[in-house]
Amino acid sequence: MLRVIKTNEFDVIIDLMYSKNTNVFGKALYPQFSECKLHTDAAICLQRASKLLKPLGLKIKIFDAYRPQSIQKQMWEMIPNGKYLADPKIGSNHSRGVALDISLIDANQCELSFGTAIDEMDVKSHHFNLEVDQESYHNRLTLLSIMVGAGFKYINNEWWHYELPNSKEYPLLDDSL
Repeated sequence: MLRVIKTNEFDVIIDLMYSKNTNVFGKALYPQFSECKLHTDAAICLQRASKLLKPLGLKIKIFDAYRPQSIQKQMWEMIPNGKYLADPKIGSNHSRGVALDISLIDANQCELSFGTAIDEMDVKSHHFNLEVDQESYHNRLTLLSIMVGAGFKYINNEWWHYELPNSKEYPLLDDSL
């Protein structure tokens, strides 16, 4: 079951990157005022992560969460890169509602540096890539420890992507945004 993620309820910032044309695909794939949604199980972990970040003066900024399977197909047609994008035949964990693309912001609403942009399809985007500066590497490790501590797992080649450990057990969905 998908749950709408509300900024004030989860103490997060929501900026769905695929509702604008300033993303890796160069065009808006979501309606302009799309709701951010997650499966209820992932929403519980997100709330836990948000609470863990509060003493650090940080918040999660959500760039993507649930993504309809039909949009995953559109993405694959534009960039069929299995290293950074799930083949819709297999299915994306975003389309199961159990994956998030996120970064962190500080108390001044400034996004922390992570060494690459979200969705940068490059080896520098890998969690443990040592080519990024020390601050960015530290921020990646902070995000990683909070998200894993909250119940998510990471994938190595995207510092911004977190998902539930048993993601494949959830069905693929094509609900509207």
